[in-house]
Amino acid sequence: MDCKLFIRFRYGFSIKGYKDTYEFFCSTITERTKWIRHLKTICILHSFEAKYTLKEILGEGSFSKVYLGTRNKDESKFAIKSIKKKETFNEATALKCLVKEIEILRLLDHPNIVKLHEVYETTEYLYLIMEFVEGEDLFTHLEKKKLYSEKDTSMIIKQVLEALNYCHTLNIAHRDLKSENIIIEYLPI
Repeated sequence: MDCKLFIRFRYGFSIKGYKDTYEFFCSTITERTKWIRHLKTICILHSFEAKYTLKEILGEGSFSKVYLGTRNKDESKFAIKSIKKKETFNEATALKCLVKEIEILRLLDHPNIVKLHEVYETTEYLYLIMEFVEGEDLFTHLEKKKLYSEKDTSMIIKQVLEALNYCHTLNIAHRDLKSENIIIEYLPI
């Protein structure tokens, strides 16, 4: 009996899970590239230090710090949320909230909502690579300016309401809407 070997899939990649490794094969390099590009948006990656550099701290929370960071290959700016795993993962509710936050951020795609680009994990930290918005929070801006014109106020409120409406169409509630969580981009004082 004659046997013939048919190679239908020339390009592939593997995904290593906690216990097993899974192999996937594609018929073209373009197809493989599309898969890998998509997987990077939903997987937790591991080579953070090779790809990004942390600069100054932009803000701090109870479980995290947000840094200005740059992508090494082109110096593009990002807001990088750094979460210390030891502190966060010891509390089951905090971990559950963090996983939910990442799931929600991956769903959101709106011009008035900061975009999550990638998630990285090292032995000590989890890094959320997010869009960097040049500006300051509304609370700080209000302290400096003291009073907004009706036009400026309506412009800010309109954009906040558009973002909230978008979230509500996806059955997502913000639950921490405050002036410190609203970034004002290039609004003159």
